[in-house]
Amino acid sequence: MHDLSGETLMLRYGAGDADAFDILYLRYKDAIYRFIRRQCRDQETAKDLFQDSWLGVIRGRFRYRVQAKFTTYLFTVARNRVIDCQRAQGRIMGADPSDHDPEQLAGEPHDEPAAQVHARLLIERSHAVVHALPPAQREAILMYVEGLGLAEIAEITQVSAETARSRVRRALLRLRQELGEEES
Repeated sequence: MHDLSGETLMLRYGAGDADAFDILYLRYKDAIYRFIRRQCRDQETAKDLFQDSWLGVIRGRFRYRVQAKFTTYLFTVARNRVIDCQRAQGRIMGADPSDHDPEQLAGEPHDEPAAQVHARLLIERSHAVVHALPPAQREAILMYVEGLGLAEIAEITQVSAETARSRVRRALLRLRQELGEEES
């Protein structure tokens, strides 16, 4: 059962197979926690949002329908919990105005594992820089390093694929500049 897709596991869970949930949780818990934690400065808040995200999955098990990858569904649930928390704290996550700047920047990330690994290494060394990114760029790069593709990021954040690509590209460029890395 460990080789089943996330979508299949979620459908099985909705049909009453509790073991399917255990596999989903073990498979995705680390990525979801990292995504949430890196957007919350407070560890306790991150833990609460993490728990609430999984409760959302549990509550939604009977309504779940395969419309996209399970990771898209799961990251959408987590993202919505983060946004709700930020709104409650008076920090509404909004679009980054620079994302609508027509000026194009050089260098594009690609949906390739090597680029994702590089982005993950940059983020691991630069938590403070990541927190300084505009919220839309921060959430896009955090999803990207967790292995989500640009199309998934676009769907989760409800923006065009080009906007998602722009947010990831701009975040990577900012990280490289702040860390003093050469452009590739």
